[in-house]
Amino acid sequence: MDFPITKLTDLADADTLPVMKITSYPLEQRDYRPFAQAAAAVYEGGLLLRLWAFEAAPSPLSSLGFLLRGQSGASLAVFRQRDGGSRVLLEGTAFSPDTARWQLSPYDGEDLQGVYWGWQMLLPREDCIALWGAPAGELGRLRGNFYKCCEDPACRHFGSFYPARFPGHALEEESLGGYEIVDY
Repeated sequence: MDFPITKLTDLADADTLPVMKITSYPLEQRDYRPFAQAAAAVYEGGLLLRLWAFEAAPSPLSSLGFLLRGQSGASLAVFRQRDGGSRVLLEGTAFSPDTARWQLSPYDGEDLQGVYWGWQMLLPREDCIALWGAPAGELGRLRGNFYKCCEDPACRHFGSFYPARFPGHALEEESLGGYEIVDY
């Protein structure tokens, strides 16, 4: 079953979004599976993506990311490390992004569940059209996955929302699931 990406009329409602829990850590033999979550929404201005992880003392190499692929086959993947380093991967498109427009914003804090860190991104409507041929709200369906990873040997881990083949195949079609754009 596809996970819903909700259409919002106002970003003030973003705190009501369904949350994806990143729980699939297929290579983890210890007990280090950081509790991580993600949420996504479409709105008139584009696509909102939010990712966060509960880690009291995360490695600077700890990262949160996603990959989304449209029906045309074009995909966008963005990974952001705790230390602020970002990686953008594009496939199947000639689109050349101006990532400064994406409002890639880090955040951190503490709540009743613990200490967390994360980031959010607003992918503008024009970039959704350039990537996938339509505004985010008109896409209907995307394929993709959300990830929590770390290459630091002290706390190395690879997790995802949909089960993925780590390492090496986590961004391939076999490791992706469906996301349906819904208007409640």
